[in-house]
Amino acid sequence: MRHKLKLLTVSNRLFELSERYVRAGLSHSVPLTVRLVEEYNKGFESRYIEYPTPLFILF
Repeated sequence: MRHKLKLLTVSNRLFELSERYVRAGLSHSVPLTVRLVEEYNKGFESRYIEYPTPLFILF
């Protein structure tokens, strides 16, 4: 019984550490990804200029 309790304690600790590791990684990568997408969208909007085409004039 004592070994099972010790094993559960170690297992719980490993889970906590892995959860903390993933949370730390996400806390850095998610804001970076959001910022990169926002910057890309701003750049895309500034490059997008609608030019009338000859077909556009007919309609």
